[in-house]
Amino acid sequence: MRAIVTGQVGVDKGKYLEAVRELARHNGIDLLVCHIGKMMYEEAPDVPAGRILNLPISRLNTLRRAVFKEVLKAAETHEH
Repeated sequence: MRAIVTGQVGVDKGKYLEAVRELARHNGIDLLVCHIGKMMYEEAPDVPAGRILNLPISRLNTLRRAVFKEVLKAAETHEH
């Protein structure tokens, strides 16, 4: 199963998904959660926290593309 969770910035999606991952782990399921925002900052260490959406759209799109490629690669090798 694959799921994509979206929502506005600051609604604590990450905390919710970490709780879901812990619940899954408790039930013997190794659930992979890919936090796109965190991954984008890892891909662009020169961008200050909270400023990624201020980037030029071309760079933002390049970062998104790179991160989603990582997610797709992980999805191919991870069961859940």
